[in-house]
Amino acid sequence: MFILFYFPYLNVQFEVLAQNVSFYYKGNFQFEILAQIVSLLYIRKLSLFYFFIRNIFQFVIVNLLA
Repeated sequence: MFILFYFPYLNVQFEVLAQNVSFYYKGNFQFEILAQIVSLLYIRKLSLFYFFIRNIFQFVIVNLLA
């Protein structure tokens, strides 16, 4: 997930990350939703991405620890 921090301006990294999340957590419906959210942010402006980035990472951490 660190790719979001180091390459927030590369569209390719956004797309690859969304596909990876959808692939590795394909059996988890919550992570499929997360992948869709990342895809939407990848399409939208970077300002919205930075606005939601903290909530997304909190969502991921909570689900990994659950």
